[in-house]
Amino acid sequence: IMRNLCTRMRQLLLACLFIVIYSCISYPGYSQTNFLKANGKYITDQNGNEILLRGMGLGGWMLQEGYMLQTADFAGPQHKIRAKIEELVGPDETEIFYQNWRANHFTVSDLDSLAKWGFNSIRLPLHYDLFTPPIEKEPVPGQITWLETGFTMVDNLLAQCKQRKIYLILDLHATPGGQGKDAAISDYDATKPSLWESEANKAKTVALWQKLADRYKNEEYIGGYDLINEPNWTLPNNSDLKNLYTRIVQAIRTVDKNHLIFIEGNWFANDFTGLTPPFDTNMAYSFHKYWSYNDAGSIKFATDLRDKYNVPIWLGESGENSNAWFAEAIKLMEDNKIGWAWWPWKKIDAIAGTLSVKKPVGYQKMLDYWKGNSTTKPTKTEAVNALKELTDNLLIKNCVIRYDVLDAMFRQVNSDETKPFKKHTISSIIYATDFDMGKNGIAYFDRDIATYQVSTGTYTAWNRGWAYRNDGVDIEPCADVPNTNGFAVGFTEVDEFMTYTVDITQSGGFSADIRYAAASAGAKIQLFSNNSPVTGEIVLPSTGSYNTYQTLTINNLIFYKGVQQLKIKILSSGVNLNYFKIYNPVTIGNIQGKVIEGATNAEGTKMQLFFNKKLWKDKTISASDFKIKVNNTEIAVQSAEYSTESEFAITLSPPANFRYGDVISASYVGVSLYSTENLPVEKSAFVTVRNNLPKAFRIPGTIEAEDFSFNNGFSFEICTDVGGGKNAAYTNAGDYLDYRIQVTQAQQLMFEFRVATTFTNSSFDVIKVKDNIETTIQTVNVPNTGGWQKWETVKIFNGLDVGDYILRIKVKQPEFNLNWIKISASNAIRNQPEVPEITIYPNPAKGFVTCQLPETPNNYVFKLISVSGKTVQTTTENNLTGNFVLTTGNMEKGIYFLHISTKNFNKVQKLVIE
Repeated sequence: IMRNLCTRMRQLLLACLFIVIYSCISYPGYSQTNFLKANGKYITDQNGNEILLRGMGLGGWMLQEGYMLQTADFAGPQHKIRAKIEELVGPDETEIFYQNWRANHFTVSDLDSLAKWGFNSIRLPLHYDLFTPPIEKEPVPGQITWLETGFTMVDNLLAQCKQRKIYLILDLHATPGGQGKDAAISDYDATKPSLWESEANKAKTVALWQKLADRYKNEEYIGGYDLINEPNWTLPNNSDLKNLYTRIVQAIRTVDKNHLIFIEGNWFANDFTGLTPPFDTNMAYSFHKYWSYNDAGSIKFATDLRDKYNVPIWLGESGENSNAWFAEAIKLMEDNKIGWAWWPWKKIDAIAGTLSVKKPVGYQKMLDYWKGNSTTKPTKTEAVNALKELTDNLLIKNCVIRYDVLDAMFRQVNSDETKPFKKHTISSIIYATDFDMGKNGIAYFDRDIATYQVSTGTYTAWNRGWAYRNDGVDIEPCADVPNTNGFAVGFTEVDEFMTYTVDITQSGGFSADIRYAAASAGAKIQLFSNNSPVTGEIVLPSTGSYNTYQTLTINNLIFYKGVQQLKIKILSSGVNLNYFKIYNPVTIGNIQGKVIEGATNAEGTKMQLFFNKKLWKDKTISASDFKIKVNNTEIAVQSAEYSTESEFAITLSPPANFRYGDVISASYVGVSLYSTENLPVEKSAFVTVRNNLPKAFRIPGTIEAEDFSFNNGFSFEICTDVGGGKNAAYTNAGDYLDYRIQVTQAQQLMFEFRVATTFTNSSFDVIKVKDNIETTIQTVNVPNTGGWQKWETVKIFNGLDVGDYILRIKVKQPEFNLNWIKISASNAIRNQPEVPEITIYPNPAKGFVTCQLPETPNNYVFKLISVSGKTVQTTTENNLTGNFVLTTGNMEKGIYFLHISTKNFNKVQKLVIE
């Protein structure tokens, strides 16, 4: 019976296996449910479920770029880096270094971390020479030899990705010969034929993609093929690029009809001229985004592409900026259902990335020798040891994980809450650099939080000390031993602040030590707890320099038990902060209750008067218990009540609203206030009230378009009109900008609007808003100026009564640009100088670039700025006219920004130097 039963079960299993095999043969889509595909405007799986790619680009693993290894100044592309290393240690040790580099740069531990942190995809930059040798090294000219190194690396990574359900997108980052003159990103060697100058290199590129496609055609977790990374070559109408893409796609489709294909535009991925419409049914366009504003206008070229051709788009590469920029950019992508891949995974001694590789002392000595900063050449043994230590440091367990970066990329995208960077408790040292993680204006406030140099033409360092963290707070090394974590907050400016989540284990009156350095007298700070002031202004005496630290102790600061957010605010710039410590609690009842300061609300309708203790709200208070002065004139207090926002405050209402610019003070003169310990609060002299009303423009006056109080739908871009700055752009019907204005005298006014457009029927309404009532002053018709940066001034005449208003510019008929608004007495005349035309050629430049200047002589400043923001050349010339030749012969090849400026003109031009 048992034998018969086993026989029947074997027959049943064989039958089931046959059915499964037959199904897979008859229905090849059966096992393809996870292949990504282009489905209209979005990337989906085979079942039509939208897939939002959140990826990491493994820059530096298969292909090194000089800036990642801090060799960019003398060796940008990998072949130059390798040559420098070989000069010190020889070819055998160099090969060992590269083997160790590839073994340690990305491991299973790295992949597990990616998955844990929230990434669902990897963009893998491939160097062709790990798969096939250069054409000049082929054993048989004209034939193609295959190398297993690259294929094995992909095989091993893919196997691990499959286990974790992570998509792996293959990106040909360095093509045979190199696809652009920005040599670092493609390992281009100018002494050899490029991809575009060699049919053999093109053929090898096509063959490599066919080989990869054939090998991985049935692999569901190969997310797609990114055919050529960031081409940057002069290719008229991109015809050569289109032809090569077509050849590659046709070769892939002969062996693989499953996988999604990504196409990048020329000039660093974003010029899709000649590459539309899509030429494959399973294709997406990949764009890259660096250093631009994070608004709809910055990606309009890509979203327009998606909408026009009903094709997916993907942000294949972005990064190299601040945490604030990362959160902004990723939110912009995800709000528009655009997947993304960040760049890069690891760099040496860097803050703007997820992982920082510690730099060995011996490697720094190698860098100093290579840069010419040291004449002492490292010995072979020293160099070998330094390189071994460097590759050991590549292991993720030895790297510095930038949790602030990860927090910005994921949690901060959709959260305004803060999160502790370190656990802080009372009586422990709290380092100033260990402020909470979160958005600017919430976890911290800094005036420079990101660089938007592509949009503005000006590079901005967000962390001017380039140390410890990637937020806007400026952090620099600190040698204040023994109590230092190695870093201090520096470069402080007025109104900047940092917040710290601290566990207060008991209520009490405390002492606080502030460890600081100030080069001169006058620096001031203030402490807050849960947004209520704990102190008034704290004046910090000079310590003699920013590197000389001393401790200031403040006593009788009241903190209540519980987890609280403490804030240090800069009231007057010029202080470096190392740490603060709160300690030595005493009973709260031993400390006198008193007024600390006041603050208005943003509308000017009320103010709060803050006390150092929680107030007992069962006591009756009246307006007569308080006094207010506005611009040194005492006014009546209309009402007084306990604050609903703070247990430490009284809310006072003035008889008329406070205004922007008013100087306000207040005092408590009654006897009715008691703290929660049932102890009376002492009377006070007049204390300062912070005027928190937003900026308002006194009329007559000039308003720049970017100085709005509220923006509904506009984007902003760099402006080349006289005075530079930004202009409002990318308008749609119903979009509007609000500006707060104060009219001090009733009169007839002339409104001038600086506009530009290529449309013929654009218009906007000029509206005044008071007490939420809109009144249209007039409709302004915008003339066709002949270009988006060809500016004209249009005028209207109308009157305004004395008062505070919102001036609203509301789009009636798009589309137009707005630079500024000037409101003046109706007889005022504005003479705007014409914007001069400047032509720059050749571009790309080789040795020199000619600037064709206006005939009118002027004084010019010419600056060449690298894409990293470094000014590499400045030339000043007076009384120039006609053609001026700027020499570029000593410049490194690559991409630069050429800034040409006069006293009242600014022009920015991207320049490629060959």
